[in-house]
Amino acid sequence: TEAWKAVDPAALAALKDKIEGLAHSLAARKKPNEAQTEEDLIYPVFELLGWNDKDVQTNAAVKARDSVPDALLYPDAEAKKIAGPLDQWKRLQHGVCIVEAEKWQKPLDRRDKDGDSKYEPPSSQMLRYLRRVEDRTVGKLRWGILTNGRVWRLYFQGAASVAEDFFEIDLGKALLIEGCEPDLLDKAPDGFSNEATWRDHIVQLFVVMFGRVAHALGDSRGGLKVVNRASSGRLGPDQRRQGAF
Repeated sequence: TEAWKAVDPAALAALKDKIEGLAHSLAARKKPNEAQTEEDLIYPVFELLGWNDKDVQTNAAVKARDSVPDALLYPDAEAKKIAGPLDQWKRLQHGVCIVEAEKWQKPLDRRDKDGDSKYEPPSSQMLRYLRRVEDRTVGKLRWGILTNGRVWRLYFQGAASVAEDFFEIDLGKALLIEGCEPDLLDKAPDGFSNEATWRDHIVQLFVVMFGRVAHALGDSRGGLKVVNRASSGRLGPDQRRQGAF
């Protein structure tokens, strides 16, 4: 894709070092909560990926507050400026992706054993948000990113199965963050000379698929199609997940 071709190797290496430093620092803290994970890792990573314009806690509902993603990402400053005077749910028309952020390493597909049992799993929450956002924007905004800082998922509301056909990268494993070491199933596939080269490839995938450039160029939809076609070659023990590590 154009976004993949646009990645400069030197810039990618520098970006990897910065993200790795942020992740190592957060992982060294004792039980970082959601706010700390957002402030010290997730939002700084988004800025490194080119997402400089966002709103936080944008309500997708007209009156109630039952559909409030953690962030709405805009393609540029002009879009955010246009959205500013509007009601919160109307601002969604000018965004390109919603974000749901969780605390470091929080499970994404089940309730946190340390959390309130009345709350739904983060993945179910994201699916509900995407349905509401698609309705509010009449299909204009259909992308969502769900992350606990370590694992990053890209959802597309137009996928054949939104719940299963997501793109996932375990950034903790790719960067060898403490407590996130790869296991025996996380081996480099044929075509890669060593594990380090494979991990660098995963980081580039992360930058392309979760970065602003791909969405601005319209490549992320095509990227998801590529992932779907290559699903038989996915890494990781959970074969329903679209992605690597």
